[in-house]
Amino acid sequence: MPNIMKYMDLSTGHITEWDDHMIEMDTRGLVFASHRYGYFVWVPEKEDQEAYFKSILKLGYSEALCNVLRYAREHGCNWVNFDSDAFVCEDLPTHDW
Repeated sequence: MPNIMKYMDLSTGHITEWDDHMIEMDTRGLVFASHRYGYFVWVPEKEDQEAYFKSILKLGYSEALCNVLRYAREHGCNWVNFDSDAFVCEDLPTHDW
């Protein structure tokens, strides 16, 4: 049987405008796939998170993005779909942009 993965569907409001800009610029370092309304962003395994987050923070991504990815992994997700029309999660901060 193939490996089946879960993803969390969240509003792009949970990332900063700068994160959005960085993803659009495809700065490397972040594993993602763009779509019409946002991005699928890969969530690192728990044991790899700190090294991964350290590397993307150095590139200029926000701690807010890291926190969302941590939250997704805590809920068993391998990907986050950041979509402009998706769910706003009350457990996570939002950013006006």
